[in-house]
Amino acid sequence: MSWTEPIAVMAEVAANLDPSIDFITVTDAEDLMKQRSSEREQVADDIRNKLRALSRQLELARESATRPHTLPSEIEHATAIQDMDQNQISLGKAINEAQDLLRHKEAELVRLRAEEQDLEERDEAAAHDLDSTALRLEIIRGLGFEPILGKGGEVAKVLVRSESGDIHPVDFNEGKSEAYLANRLWSLASN
Repeated sequence: MSWTEPIAVMAEVAANLDPSIDFITVTDAEDLMKQRSSEREQVADDIRNKLRALSRQLELARESATRPHTLPSEIEHATAIQDMDQNQISLGKAINEAQDLLRHKEAELVRLRAEEQDLEERDEAAAHDLDSTALRLEIIRGLGFEPILGKGGEVAKVLVRSESGDIHPVDFNEGKSEAYLANRLWSLASN
């Protein structure tokens, strides 16, 4: 090898070493890196924006999923429902009892109306052959006169109860007139 051979190799290499081509390659690489960096930054910004939107949606969903403070708690709500169920059962029983009572009263009303109609159709005076003597005797006793019968069944004496509560005997066998006896009885009764 001769000393000129390395020069020839260097000249050949120098021809291949063009700094302008390397500069263009480096510049193109830097541009490509900047472009990729801006694309990545744009994708990262889009992802951050989506993340913020999803975070807002998550917060809104949490707020809508939680029970507002104005509403009762779950335990209070369950207790209120149980109370309402008990009240409904009690009201149902009361309604059933009231309906049973109503049915009994309606049946009693029907029975009483039939009894009333039967009584209106009946002639009580004809059904009972009243002894007018016993009725008159009861009226006389109510006025304060108690007749005492003699041995023959006729009125022998009358005990008169006055308004003051005194009792006076009036003898019917003394032979006085009926007008006198009537006046005497009424005067003793009114004293």
